[in-house]
Amino acid sequence: MIMTRLVLLYLIPLAAWAKDAPRSMESGEALYGGTAGLKCSPSTNLSLQKPSFYWQNEVETIFNVDDGVPDLQHVKDKYKNRIALKENWDLYLHNVTVEDEGEYSNYIIKKTPWREHAHICVFRLKVRAHFSPTESHSSPTHNTTRGEDKTLECSLAGGYPKPSGLMWRVVNSSGTFTMKENFSISEDVETKLYNISSSLSVMVEGNTTISCLILKGGQTTDTYEFSIIVDPENISSTVPPVVTPPVMKVSLCIASGLVLLILLVTILMMFLKKKRKRPCCTDACKGHIPVRQAEENTEEAPQQDEAMELVEEGRRNGS
Repeated sequence: MIMTRLVLLYLIPLAAWAKDAPRSMESGEALYGGTAGLKCSPSTNLSLQKPSFYWQNEVETIFNVDDGVPDLQHVKDKYKNRIALKENWDLYLHNVTVEDEGEYSNYIIKKTPWREHAHICVFRLKVRAHFSPTESHSSPTHNTTRGEDKTLECSLAGGYPKPSGLMWRVVNSSGTFTMKENFSISEDVETKLYNISSSLSVMVEGNTTISCLILKGGQTTDTYEFSIIVDPENISSTVPPVVTPPVMKVSLCIASGLVLLILLVTILMMFLKKKRKRPCCTDACKGHIPVRQAEENTEEAPQQDEAMELVEEGRRNGS
């Protein structure tokens, strides 16, 4: 308690001289849960050997260095294990929360009998958090049929800063349309982050892209898209041709060739068998007379007939 009073007594006269010290202004942004770098770039060349300076926010001192020695005993509880000092005048704040947003000042002290302010760095910190879809948030892709009524839910949580509104954008074959539907905004008591939700009902006439736009001061900060795909109509019932793999085609060719070969052999055998059973019209073919003898008899038959005629004619003359 005594040390705190001494620090306050020490800082009060310094504040009186602070208005005459040169200043530099910087600003930056940090994501919620990330690290913020509080930058300080003095306009004059100041010695870093055993420097004395202190960082404070709009309410209180958060970090003090005296003759190059950090005063870690008087760091506020909400900043403990969250502050890191680099080799220059910059201060880094880890695990950023919404409450860390604001203006910070670094008072650099010149070592004189009066310990005047040599420079003042002012840094304005903005905190930002991206919205995340909740469980009730609609899925990004929807398959439906033409003429069906579709209701989409845009339900987001954990965003910062507070949005000014929500807008829907519909893009289809007819053009692009924007509309502002009713929405609700709530704040988380502990994290100070915001939740926002809205719903939109549309009649689907074709493939449509719908976007849920989060607004901040008339500007779009976050966009979440939904795609509505209309199922094809009048699908042909014709069965598509089956594409036969190359190996199967070769096997079919070989099998077809074997079947054709077997068929030809069968026809040939039937023809030969039928030819063997053909009826015989000559005595030689029937097996009564040998073939050679039958031919000789055929040649001698005219001679015998001629001799018989001569004998018969002689008998008639003798009588």
